[in-house]
Amino acid sequence: MNKKTQEFRKKIQLFTAMASLSISLTSFSYLSYAWFTNQRVQEVQLMQVNIEEGLEYKFKFFDGNYNNRDYATGTNAGYQSPTALADPVEWMMITDYATEFDLVTEAMMAPESTSNPLAIVDIYPGIQYTFSIEVTSRLVAERDISFILKEFTALGEEDVLDATTLNPISLSSAIDIYVDTIDTYGKTPAQITAAANAFIQDSTPTDAFDLDTEGGIVDLPLAGSSIQPAVDMIENSIIFIFTIKFSDNSATYYRWDSSSSGISYYERSILGNSNVYQGKTFAINELFIHLVN
Repeated sequence: MNKKTQEFRKKIQLFTAMASLSISLTSFSYLSYAWFTNQRVQEVQLMQVNIEEGLEYKFKFFDGNYNNRDYATGTNAGYQSPTALADPVEWMMITDYATEFDLVTEAMMAPESTSNPLAIVDIYPGIQYTFSIEVTSRLVAERDISFILKEFTALGEEDVLDATTLNPISLSSAIDIYVDTIDTYGKTPAQITAAANAFIQDSTPTDAFDLDTEGGIVDLPLAGSSIQPAVDMIENSIIFIFTIKFSDNSATYYRWDSSSSGISYYERSILGNSNVYQGKTFAINELFIHLVN
């Protein structure tokens, strides 16, 4: 990246902490998510958001991520995906986007915080978490923007391999990311709420993250939109609403196949389970909100 490009980007580093069942609270310089199965942790980490000059953003979390929808008193246990619930009556709902998506603050993410919206525990397949990034333009004209997953890391283990590819099994194989774009220009709060609710209640969402590698720079577009400039101090924002889910799709399951020379081989099988992902990590190293033109 040349110096001129660097000058046109505003980098914002977010900080948080992760709590586990077996270790004390530890600070990290990224947003953390963790799955626990039999007290063995799988981590999903969201690191930094970069945004180009002229744009601003707010990062928010859905209060439905908490079991009583109150981050101050509830347990940040996520909520069940519509794919995991046969009865639509049981699906999570958004009744007012403006009040049910709360700003992530530095105080919430401090190590001593007892209400960290990113300290996630007791996760199992089919559980998901929803967040939003509200982007506002301070530019003088309409522009196109893109929401990009720039880089991720999901290292496997050299002694736990896929029996077919002979590659280390990565937690990326079991991560789903769903994204939608809500353009608030000309929309009422009720219309914004309806769009957000339709997103989380979609029982056949499209997975925007279909990679199963150990990571690297991928520059994967997740969503895109045009954005209007602020008019008469009214903020016309684009909401990138996204969900991170530990997949309950049987296509992500593995079962043991064989062992040789200290290496365990697993095969993909709908008769298997998600246990092979225990102890593995997935990190989104960078999300980038890019001015296309």
